[in-house]
Amino acid sequence: MGGFTASFQGLKELDAKLEALKPKVAHKLIHDALMDGGEVLRAAVAERAPERVPQIHGNAIPPGALKRDIEIAFGITDEGLPAAIIKPGRYTIHVARWLEYGHRLVRGGYSKVVGNRTRGPGKAAEEDVPAYPFIRPAFETARALATTTAVESLKSKLPFAAGEGGRGLKL
Repeated sequence: MGGFTASFQGLKELDAKLEALKPKVAHKLIHDALMDGGEVLRAAVAERAPERVPQIHGNAIPPGALKRDIEIAFGITDEGLPAAIIKPGRYTIHVARWLEYGHRLVRGGYSKVVGNRTRGPGKAAEEDVPAYPFIRPAFETARALATTTAVESLKSKLPFAAGEGGRGLKL
């Protein structure tokens, strides 16, 4: 799935204060702030995730599984910057991708497109299943609140860490 990024601008005072801290302490503050902001995004994505109606037959995921499987993790971007990563878990990522971008509907088995041919016993339906985006709209609506939450988290913990020289912050 594609990634989304948010950058903080106009935070030169905070950046200068973080530079004055010990690297481990600064890393912990940034980690906690990003995870606090990321939790806002995770909750927004989970709230917008569609819920399948219960069915007697079929091998679909259980109702509510997509909502429950939205995860948050700390990671590093390709540019080497710390980031909170919000994504569906490995149990539902394939379903989230199909919903977010749409997909071909195949009946009677599998059907794989290879070049300009298809392989497999399945037959594609006349129309594709339309996209039902929920990740990007959730990100777009919650981005400002997530950024504010991360910055406020950083601002609230920074004086304590700086005042104690970083000794009072539990690592």
